[in-house]
Amino acid sequence: MTTPTPTTNDGPAVSLVKLHSCSTQEELEVRIAKDLAQLMPDASLALCLNREDAASMEARVVIGERAPIAVGQDADPSVWSLPDAQRLPIRFESNQLGQLWLDPEPREEVVAELRQVLTHLGTALVNLALNSEARQATDEYCADRKSTRLNSSHQ
Repeated sequence: MTTPTPTTNDGPAVSLVKLHSCSTQEELEVRIAKDLAQLMPDASLALCLNREDAASMEARVVIGERAPIAVGQDADPSVWSLPDAQRLPIRFESNQLGQLWLDPEPREEVVAELRQVLTHLGTALVNLALNSEARQATDEYCADRKSTRLNSSHQ
């Protein structure tokens, strides 16, 4: 079984763990693009994530000449005619967050590695969303406390 080529000399496990250290979705997308390109250097692929309405997806990472979609475009499955085996889900628990579309179909051992990478990606995406919500709630709380202190000092 082959292992994902790391983006550093630290090894594949460290490369996967580093997905969780990204502080923005853009940083995460750059890191996952490097990892996917190294894992499947001759493939064309599109990493498509659900939009907030979950009714549609958007292409967030696109690699390769055979991908008929560009970053930022709607990712309607009809755009790229691929069998189900070439559309891997990105999940967190029972929630599907998106899909990875691949051409050509990867070998079985690569699919196992891709699933591991996509599991870490799903977790990292959810952690980014939770961290963003926590920062927003903290900012709102601090602004509210400051406003309350200012109002009470003017009375």
